[in-house]
Amino acid sequence: MADGMSGDLDVWRCAALMIRRYGGNADLEAHARAQRLLEDGDRAGQQIWLRVTRAITDLINVRPHETMH
Repeated sequence: MADGMSGDLDVWRCAALMIRRYGGNADLEAHARAQRLLEDGDRAGQQIWLRVTRAITDLINVRPHETMH
């Protein structure tokens, strides 16, 4: 997934899918993927999964009455 996912929209879509699949553990799963990519020497892939991790955190922390800017 890291090869073709670099745009913000792709990151947010991936974050939403991770939340749907892993629920409250989505950020941990995304961070684990980032760590594996770093261990494999894929720094670009690691950076993308760190972006996904941050997006997951943002999505989880948005309250229903809040809007994102």
